Amino acid sequence: MCSGHNYEQAILKNAKICFEEALQEEKKNSMTQVYISYDASKATCTLDEVLTWATMAMSIKKDSCRQGLDSIYHAKLTQAGYPVQTAISYTWNGRTTVSKPNLDLSHMYPVGNKVYSMKHDTIRLQAYVPIAFVHTQKYKFSIGLGLLVGSILLGFGIWWMTRKKRNMDEAASFSQRVLIGKNCYWDSRRGIFCCAGESVILAGMQEKFFDQLVKSPDYVAMYQDFLVFYPEQELTKATIDKIQHTMQTLKKNLKAFPVVIEPIRGKGYQLCFKVEEMAE
Repeated sequence: MCSGHNYEQAILKNAKICFEEALQEEKKNSMTQVYISYDASKATCTLDEVLTWATMAMSIKKDSCRQGLDSIYHAKLTQAGYPVQTAISYTWNGRTTVSKPNLDLSHMYPVGNKVYSMKHDTIRLQAYVPIAFVHTQKYKFSIGLGLLVGSILLGFGIWWMTRKKRNMDEAASFSQRVLIGKNCYWDSRRGIFCCAGESVILAGMQEKFFDQLVKSPDYVAMYQDFLVFYPEQELTKATIDKIQHTMQTLKKNLKAFPVVIEPIRGKGYQLCFKVEEMAE
């Protein structure tokens, strides 16, 4: 986990990235044709250094107070989530100019130091953000860290209580399971049928039908016993078709288990157990 100091450095790093982006945007906005004479055999600077210096010099001539660059930088920081006061300063020919002359830079953090040189002509460019802002963000980080730790502890407590309740529910559910056949159990409260280490969760009408079979004497349920699950409350061909359809689906879900639902012609169904398979 990073410390407050590391977080402070991360803020300054993001502020520096925003400054680089502001410089690139200014360069794109003020792009113009510049004609220079360059002789590589005599030059003490590379062509890239000369072009970079020339671009900055042209930008300063167009925006001598650097308020345009300051505005772009402020917008970039705001977009990044840091809506703070900014300042830009540059030194050229021994003279320093600040985008906000009345601002005390001793209360500001320098976040970018750019040097552009050509022969003996050097331009130094600097961006600033308030020191108080960086410390405030660091303080917010410390509070956030405390809240995070508190949330983790609270989450652990909730998890522990939930787990404890689940274990209690499982223990209560285990005590409510009904033995139906050898090594087969039916948990009507959760709709879980277990047999020889395998289990399946039944839901909806399948759960209701299976529970009705288990509760019925000799595991035999008549069509009339299933009418309680239908609003018609009347045994019609349509109702019988619905019952048969649900039973077919239930049979498919129980296919992997040593049980079978046998139809009683024209009357209902019986839940039977495959004794030879259960004995293995």
